[in-house]
Amino acid sequence: MVAAAGELAGAIGILPWPNDQAKIAANVCFQAWLGQRGGIGAQEIAAGLAQVRHFFQTHAASRFQPWDSADERIINNRTWFICQKDGTHTFIVFLDTFQKEICQGFDHRIIANELKNKGILLPDSQGRPTQSLRLPKADKTSRVYVFTGDIIAGDDL
Repeated sequence: MVAAAGELAGAIGILPWPNDQAKIAANVCFQAWLGQRGGIGAQEIAAGLAQVRHFFQTHAASRFQPWDSADERIINNRTWFICQKDGTHTFIVFLDTFQKEICQGFDHRIIANELKNKGILLPDSQGRPTQSLRLPKADKTSRVYVFTGDIIAGDDL
């Protein structure tokens, strides 16, 4: 609309601009705004994904208990477990921790779906974002979120 108004003002002699000058100027402004914004994607989703990654980068060593560890040390504010197989890590997270803490301020369903689509959140066999696992020293299974190690260092968030 800005470009159209500028072009019209130039065409009827209100502004001394050559043809297409208003379109060029409006495009320069739009591209600058888009660059500052960070792209054309939904910014709330991008901010939510960044927040999730930041949580894992910040707390991977302090709030996750090794899955198969005999270590009985107390982990304050435990998020849950970290598994390691063949040099890769998998993070297992409580539902409440993901929904209320990791995704605080964002819709956890949207964030979980986006992470699932990116292959970082591993769904169950029916495609749901949570899995049912028997956790160490537990008598029953629990629904948990299971993340690949790419949540910490992958390039696709």
